[in-house]
Amino acid sequence: TEKRQKDIQKQMKHKLVSEISGLENQRRLLETQLRLKSYKKELEDSKSQLLQLMGLPPSTEFDLAYEDVKLRKPEDIDVKKLEELSLMYRPELFTADLEEKIDADEVRASILSMFPNVSILGGHFFDHSPFLENNYWNTVGSKALWNILSLPTNEKSVTIAKHKKKMSEASRLNTSVGVISQVHLAHLEFKDSWEQYKLAESLFSTKERLLEVGRLEQRQGVFDSADILELESEALFSEIFATTTFAE
Repeated sequence: TEKRQKDIQKQMKHKLVSEISGLENQRRLLETQLRLKSYKKELEDSKSQLLQLMGLPPSTEFDLAYEDVKLRKPEDIDVKKLEELSLMYRPELFTADLEEKIDADEVRASILSMFPNVSILGGHFFDHSPFLENNYWNTVGSKALWNILSLPTNEKSVTIAKHKKKMSEASRLNTSVGVISQVHLAHLEFKDSWEQYKLAESLFSTKERLLEVGRLEQRQGVFDSADILELESEALFSEIFATTTFAE
């Protein structure tokens, strides 16, 4: 593009092309350069992010090893299986399960607190009083304490604990619904990206074919180098777009 711009400036200077034609060609070339610059910046940013993810210093040089990755078609994906896996492995649901278990334990503890408190007594005793027939004796027994005044409070604690348990169950259900909704949304996004990728592939194939035909026409004097340069850049940009949609 830089070389072509210099050629156009020379042609305009020597009146070999009209000024409007030369300026129009320059505009197209500048737009192409701007797009290439934006892709170059995007490339550098992506490489920097990848270095961070790999835990390497920012100045590290590396090459990517490209492999053919075969995508599964959206209709070949079992959404019900994805639902099951998401409900099994989502950490939010692990937390909800633990909270539900804790709330169930609280209900049981509140119920137990309403029963009498039974304790075992025992010991070896001595008294030097001369009026006792036996100065040494052993005692074994049990006692039951029941604070009747605390019954209303304990009953309220049981009710609160049961409500908490129901709230935990409802919260877990809501989280599960949210997880399943995310699975379906992700599947729809994948389907949309798949269709976009197929269209991008077709566009790239068409642009490549157009470039081949343009080069043949150039040999016959129908197209000039500026037209071919534009076809080359459009083929490049469509390839980048196809690669990006593949990544998505």
